[in-house]
Amino acid sequence: MKFAGLLSPLAFRVYAVACFALVSAGVSAQTCGPSRIEVEADVCTPFGEEFTAEIVLRDPNLPIVGAAFIVEYSATTFKYRGFDFGDPPMDGIHFLTLSPGRIQASVNIRLGSDPATTDTVMLRLRFEVINEGGSPYIRFSFDPTGNFRNLLVISGGEAQIPILIGKESHGVDLHDYADFQMCFRGPDRAAHLDCRCAFDHDLDGDVDFEDWEAMQGELDSPLPVECGP
Repeated sequence: MKFAGLLSPLAFRVYAVACFALVSAGVSAQTCGPSRIEVEADVCTPFGEEFTAEIVLRDPNLPIVGAAFIVEYSATTFKYRGFDFGDPPMDGIHFLTLSPGRIQASVNIRLGSDPATTDTVMLRLRFEVINEGGSPYIRFSFDPTGNFRNLLVISGGEAQIPILIGKESHGVDLHDYADFQMCFRGPDRAAHLDCRCAFDHDLDGDVDFEDWEAMQGELDSPLPVECGP
């Protein structure tokens, strides 16, 4: 892990505490959207070449001082090669936890900076294409247990669950179905807020068969992604 700029030990501790709070399930998320985070990447980059996936804050409706997100990628198609900082003010310390096909990350504004109030690149992830076949995808995911959250942290310490947007997820696809299965609990069983923001179509506080039926007619982005010659 590397850090933006030269941080004093005190500044590092302040940032470390902020990162811990950011990924903690104890952060209070009050709303679902309307701010968005988007992953932009050319998943059809030719074999053997590298590309960069940008994690972009879009249309924040409140001042944003930090963010946490989970990114999944095709580990059989791409090899993670590292990260580069985002753009000011979202270019502070980065916390990354890596596992095959999955990256958990958090970002903060640089110490002393004003919050982000416009579209901002928050993080850049570098990948190499190692396989011409397979399913070339990079997308947001989530942990239905809430141990790590997709969150935007607002000035003042509260948080917002962002709308997650990706090149392959503007519609409803097979990944959404897999995520739904993780969130499904049935009628009158309160689902985690992250799951409700994503799948509670009838807004009754649970994720059940009614929500499943609402998804069935929406499958419009089948996987895998087809890359032309």
